[in-house]
This record gives sequence, C-alpha cells and structure tokens, in this order.
Amino acid sequence: MIIGGAGFVGSHIVDRLLAEGFAVDVVDDLTTGSLANLASARSQHASLTIHHLDATGAEFPQLVTLRRPSVIINVAAFTAGNDVTALQRSFHLVTATIDAARRYQIPKVIITVPAVSLYGPANAKEIPLKEARGFQPDDEVGVTAVAVVRLLEVARARHAVEFTALALADVYGPRQRRDQDPVAGACAGKPLERTLDLVYVEDIAEAVFKALGRGGGLVVNLGSGEAVTSAELARAAGHEPAAVVLRAQRFAISPVRARIHLSWAPWTSLADGLVSETDPQKPDGSVR
Repeated sequence: MIIGGAGFVGSHIVDRLLAEGFAVDVVDDLTTGSLANLASARSQHASLTIHHLDATGAEFPQLVTLRRPSVIINVAAFTAGNDVTALQRSFHLVTATIDAARRYQIPKVIITVPAVSLYGPANAKEIPLKEARGFQPDDEVGVTAVAVVRLLEVARARHAVEFTALALADVYGPRQRRDQDPVAGACAGKPLERTLDLVYVEDIAEAVFKALGRGGGLVVNLGSGEAVTSAELARAAGHEPAAVVLRAQRFAISPVRARIHLSWAPWTSLADGLVSETDPQKPDGSVR
C-alpha cells in the first residue's frame, strides 16, 4: 500500500513494485498527485487499485482492515508545503500510518523524509553527511521530520512496528512538477542557495523496493554523496551557468549505509538523468 502513490516519487514506486509482480494499493487524495502519473500502470496492470481518499480520515483504517497490506509506504508526508497547516498534516499522515500498522499488525512501514531539513545546515568538513552525525534542524520542516523519526522509533520499541525511514536528497526526473524541480531553477539561470545532491527518481524507487525487507529500525540516506553547484548543474543540462554565482552552502548525504543495509547505490549518472526528453506524463508538458 502506497500513500501518495499518484505523486511524482510515489508513481515511480508503483511502477517498480508492479514490475516485480506485487499487487499495489494506491491511497491518494490527489491534492498534489495526479492520476496521469499512473496512466501507464493503470492500462497495463490489473493488480493496481487506486483509492481516492485522505489517509488521515476515517476511511483509511477501514481500507487497511480490508486490504491487509504487507507493508505501508508513505511518500506523501512532506509534499504539501512548509506552512503550519501543511506540517500538521504531514505529522497526521505519519501517525495515521503508524496507528494503522499497530492496530492491524502490518509487518512494516516505510516513510520518506526530506534529508536537507532533517539534518539542517552542515559545515564543509561534514560533507557528505552520514546518519551518525545526528539531526540539527533549523526550520519547522526539519523539526517535524525529526519528530517523525522519533515517533517511528517509539512505535518500534513499544508496539513492535517495524520501520525504515528514508532520508531523500534532491530527487529529479519525469513526472515532476516544474515548481518543485530542483533542476529547473539552475537551468533558468537562478543561482542556488545550497549545493544539490541529485538522485534520479527511478533510483529512489529501487531503494524503496529493496527496503521492503531490509533496513529495519534505521534511518537510511538516499543520496549520491556529491554536492553539485548551480553552475555545474546548468552545464550538465546544456545551459550556460548564471552570470552571478552565489557562494552556495554545501550539502550532500552519504549513501554508505544504503549500500550496506539495502544493497543500494544510485546508478543513474547526472548526465544520463538530464537527457532532454518530453514526458507526456509530466503535468506541465515541459521539456527538460
């Protein structure tokens, strides 16, 4: 079961799991997701079921009771923004996931959190950041992300709810909304306030697949370990870099734990990931 399965990252996870022969239930209220992202999957797989509902509502526990999934994957928790209302919803999505797993004895939950907010600012000597460095958030999103991790740890210790928390770097690829695309700004000549750690979305979907039976009780970074500046990104995408380049704060996360515990490492190079193409499933129809 995938909460947020009609979104950018979620729809790629759906594709990956269907390709492995899993029956997949998507739970999405379509606030930020789109059924267009699942068009191909819907036409090719009878084992995909889409439930248009809010995972924080009363219908969700009933659905879990009926479907009894082997794992609940929540990729929707930090997709709605960073205002107070959005963050309250983020936390409620996670608590609803954990409560359903506890009440109906679902073997495992997988939750994604934003790495840059979870870890907070870092100095150059710490880059790429490892999980053992600890969390030092400096904004509301980061505080909420840390609270989510702590809640998962408590649920595991007190209620035997197994979990893997995946800390995502800067994910890019097909189906991404342009206003959330970490590549678009640099290609348009806008300098970055920090370096990016770019990971292709299909690599993320592979990591989630591998986390189904691995990484229990851990926070696991999903990043490349490489800090990319706006100028480097613009050149890689075939654009001239911005005339004025700001001194960007360095940020990147280490994938070493993912290699050890998930047998995962990102395999899509930046050059390959940025190959220009028109994606008919990208909401704005833009060309990268």
